[in-house]
Amino acid sequence: MGIPLSEEVRKAILPVLSLLSKEKGVKSVSLENLHLTLTFLGDVSEPALEEIKKNLAQAAKTTKPFSVSLSQVGYFSFEGKIRTIWIGVSKEILPLLHHVSAACSTAGDRHKEDVPHITLARVKEAGASTELQKQLKHLVADHQADQFGTMVINNFLLYSSVLTPQGPVYTPLQTFLLA
Repeated sequence: MGIPLSEEVRKAILPVLSLLSKEKGVKSVSLENLHLTLTFLGDVSEPALEEIKKNLAQAAKTTKPFSVSLSQVGYFSFEGKIRTIWIGVSKEILPLLHHVSAACSTAGDRHKEDVPHITLARVKEAGASTELQKQLKHLVADHQADQFGTMVINNFLLYSSVLTPQGPVYTPLQTFLLA
């Protein structure tokens, strides 16, 4: 589940994205694939997907358009190593996140907490060297206070996501307009 980014936000993100794309062992997300992730469903059966779509349509009807700020480069780690580098989003997203998470509660194993973010890059397994981890931690620290603009949220999309050796391929399945 995600939200397309405005052209202004994409342009603001480009300098950090360019720095990440130069790092060996790091796969940056292509500019056209950048989006604000609300939640990740994983594999979902067709009947469950249809129920989720109905629930999401209802969630969209109960949420009015709003603005968010995008700032702070951060990361998700696994076993102490950076795995995903992202940009955070302001707390104004939380009511929509709550509605979307509730709408998706029938989708299999939903025990993990959803953290809305914009994925910038993923660290490849081969890129988990101590030196690269140090470089990435410095890069994140250098851009922790960066501001990437604001955006009006008036819809969200259900995406299909397929990871390929060239990077993820996101296919919009359905758009949900806010009330």
